[in-house]
Amino acid sequence: MLKLHTKQLPTLNKNKTMKRFITLMMSVLVGMSLFAKEPKDMSKYKLCGIWQNCYISIEKNKPVVHFTPYMKALNSDGKFVNMGLETGSRCCFIATMGEWSIVSDSVYVEHIDRSITDPGITGRDNKIYFRMQGDDFVVLKYKIPGNKNWGTEYWVRVIQPDRIEPGSALPRITDKDLMDTMAKMYEEEMQPTE
Repeated sequence: MLKLHTKQLPTLNKNKTMKRFITLMMSVLVGMSLFAKEPKDMSKYKLCGIWQNCYISIEKNKPVVHFTPYMKALNSDGKFVNMGLETGSRCCFIATMGEWSIVSDSVYVEHIDRSITDPGITGRDNKIYFRMQGDDFVVLKYKIPGNKNWGTEYWVRVIQPDRIEPGSALPRITDKDLMDTMAKMYEEEMQPTE
């Protein structure tokens, strides 16, 4: 009986070693999870959403709004994608992608992970000044990294299904509404100091 008891001791040691190993691994996993990066939640910002690029031209002395085949998606997880539609082939392409973050109530930064339109800006930050007009219109003013000229873009929010009552007509931004908003933005032209 004593002999049997001594043979069980190594088994007890193996179990004890296994318990220590499992405890150590659990401690490491818990520790790693405490230091893991939490996903961003950008949903509280009005900029979140899908936007379509637009511009105004003057035709027969009358301003006319034109929507371009370019979209910008500013996702609530802090990722962004700029995409376009090649009108001839009707092929969609991603022009630029990366991460975005709000710096202030009028500035956000796009960190560019990839760009097919300008590969030289990959890995760089692009500081963008913005001004919201209501919830569905925004003007962006920026300098592409390495360029000294300012660019200005106008974007209209793509209407999302959760903002439409079932059975109702799709809401539209009329040309007059958009022109009035754009005219106001021209009058109050943003003047970034940097």
